[in-house]
Amino acid sequence: MALTKIIGAGIGTVTNQFADANMASGSVLQVVTVHNSTEVETTNADNYVDTGVTATITPTSSSSKILVTTTIQQFITGSAGSTATRLLRGSTVIKDFGFQGYGTSIMFTSTNQYLDSPSTTSSTTYKHQFKTNGIRTICQYQGSFGSTSTITLQEIAQ
Repeated sequence: MALTKIIGAGIGTVTNQFADANMASGSVLQVVTVHNSTEVETTNADNYVDTGVTATITPTSSSSKILVTTTIQQFITGSAGSTATRLLRGSTVIKDFGFQGYGTSIMFTSTNQYLDSPSTTSSTTYKHQFKTNGIRTICQYQGSFGSTSTITLQEIAQ
């Protein structure tokens, strides 16, 4: 395709046309993904523990939303039961995903999404936690399968 040069003030300036502030609502402005292969184990039914699935993003606009997606590999040992999972922004719980994953000695993947409105342009950290229902052990499991748990943060223009 041939290029045409416009001479004079025909189209005005094109400087910064693709700046974040000029992106259409719903555009993805940035993506942060963190993979974690560290095993975490718990038998505690009373307290949540960090899975180590943590990521930090600095929104470019205070009106942006952050789409948080976590994929956690888990393994249940012992008798049947479930795990409760939740998502935090800093130290504040922003979404409780409840109990999931029933079975005995099974490996399963838990994927959750949450659209957050942090209303800031400061560095913001998101993390995933879980706990057991107390009747068996769960862990974020990597094992011989080589799977990893992940967290992905997407800044969405508004």
